[in-house]
Amino acid sequence: MDPLSLAAGVTGLILFVKEVKQLSMELYRTVKKRPPFLRAVSEDLEALQSVLEELEHKHEMPREGSTQEQNMLSKVLSSCNRTLTEINERLVALQQMFSKKIVSRLLSYKKFETVLEEIANLRDELAAFKATLSLALHLRAM
Repeated sequence: MDPLSLAAGVTGLILFVKEVKQLSMELYRTVKKRPPFLRAVSEDLEALQSVLEELEHKHEMPREGSTQEQNMLSKVLSSCNRTLTEINERLVALQQMFSKKIVSRLLSYKKFETVLEEIANLRDELAAFKATLSLALHLRAM
């Protein structure tokens, strides 16, 4: 993957992170008991966004000669995007649950807990990608 398409991938991922983070915060404000978990997801996304912005703004993208590094970074970004897509899908499902009438919401309470658990697992994956990207940035700075 060439450095320009890698940079475009990072920019696109930053925009997607912002979108998912906004959805998570909207849900946090919508849900009556305000689950701290949804706020934590937003905070994790904020941290990931910061790492990606550092990667983008400090021109830390791999140079043309380091094809192996470009490919590895591309795979991490792709996996991160896939996990973020899955988190977004689950947040949208939660949002749809809360747009229903009260009786429907009560019936979907068990599903709500299941979806939160799925997001928790995906959140762990996202944390691993964030750590990998942070490590790559710090190694390049040495």
